[in-house]
Amino acid sequence: MSMQEALASTGIIGVIAGLLLFTGGTVLLIISILKTVKGKRRTGGIIGGGIMIFVSIMLMISFGMYIITAGMLYDAPYSRALESLGSNILTALNDKDSDFLAHLFAKESYSGEALKKEDAETVFGYIDGDIKNIRTEAVSATFKNGTYAMQDKYTIATEDSGEYIIYISFIYGSDNKYYEGIQHIKMYKGEEVLEEFGKVPDLN
Repeated sequence: MSMQEALASTGIIGVIAGLLLFTGGTVLLIISILKTVKGKRRTGGIIGGGIMIFVSIMLMISFGMYIITAGMLYDAPYSRALESLGSNILTALNDKDSDFLAHLFAKESYSGEALKKEDAETVFGYIDGDIKNIRTEAVSATFKNGTYAMQDKYTIATEDSGEYIIYISFIYGSDNKYYEGIQHIKMYKGEEVLEEFGKVPDLN
């Protein structure tokens, strides 16, 4: 699945969930108002329906941005380069290639300390056994002044039945080319945080 497809899929699922929640909240609100008018107190339902509608609107706005970002990535002049970076990250993880992963690190951190080659070696040092498959999921995407800050989630299953989750944040399109590349890695096994390197870039 490409980065654009992952963002679009995540956005569509979120918007659909928001629409369903909005529909449920609206129905609950209308029924509660009608029963209140008839003298049957349903203030809890009115409050609950209002909360559901508010949350649903926030969901649709938030996940709608994923769809918009996916569209911008599709039209961006450097979308192929951005897609290539995502593909290279996946290849480095699949091959457990610490040198290649380190090659994808940004030379400078956007908001903290830059990643080091040893960090890539540490990541793969935690993964026992050969990698069986990797599921990729877009977590967040921010666009500002021509710069993209992305975070993807990689769920790694190994032949030894181990499962690891790695969050990788990276930048592309910055005027400062030293910022481009992987900025942050956070690694889990189950609920346990194994290691964290760098800092998530904040474009705001």
